[in-house]
Amino acid sequence: MRKTVKDLLVEIKDTSELIVDLAYSAILFDNEDIAEEVLELEDKIIDLLREMSVTSILAARSVEDAEAVSTILQIANASQKIGNAAGDIATLVLRGFKLPKEMVQAIICNSEETIVKAVVSEDSEIANMTLGKSKLRTRTGMKIIAIKRGFNWIFNPDKDTKILKGDVLFARGDITAVPKFFELVTGKPVEIKE
Repeated sequence: MRKTVKDLLVEIKDTSELIVDLAYSAILFDNEDIAEEVLELEDKIIDLLREMSVTSILAARSVEDAEAVSTILQIANASQKIGNAAGDIATLVLRGFKLPKEMVQAIICNSEETIVKAVVSEDSEIANMTLGKSKLRTRTGMKIIAIKRGFNWIFNPDKDTKILKGDVLFARGDITAVPKFFELVTGKPVEIKE
C-alpha cells in the first residue's frame, strides 16, 4: 500500500531531524559507526523523496493540485539538502577529519546534551520491555529518539514501543548519563574515556 503524502512528509521530517543530530554527534565524538548510520539515512531520505515525488504527481488532478505539489516538492528539496549536508559531515568523519580537541572540549562544556547509539544485548535487562516499563529516561536521563530494527526505523518511539534484543537505540541526554545508559542497554558496565 502506497504511503500518503502526509505520511511521507512526517517520515522525511523525522529522518531529517535525526540525520542532523547524528551527523553532529559523529563529527563531535569522532564516531565512525554513527557516521555510517548517517550515510544510510541519507540514502533513506533519497528513497523517501523519490516516493514523495511519485505520490505527489499522481495526486495532482488540477492546476491547484499541481501548485500544491510544487510547494511540497520544494519542501522535499530542502530536506534533500539537509540530508546531503549531513552526509558530507559523515564523509569527513570517515575520511579521518577530526575537530581540534580544544574545540570539542569547548563544545561539550557548553552543550547540555549528547547523542549515543547502543545495541540491546542478550544480557540487557530492558530487552523485551516497553520503553515505559523500562523507565530508561527516568533511570538514566537519556531519551530514546529512534530505534533501528533491522532495516526499519522507529522515529519518536513512545512508552508503548517494545525494545527487542538486537535493536539499535539512539538516545539524547546529558553526557554524564551515558555510562548508566550503556550499562542498562548492553548489560555490561562501560567506562567513558576522557
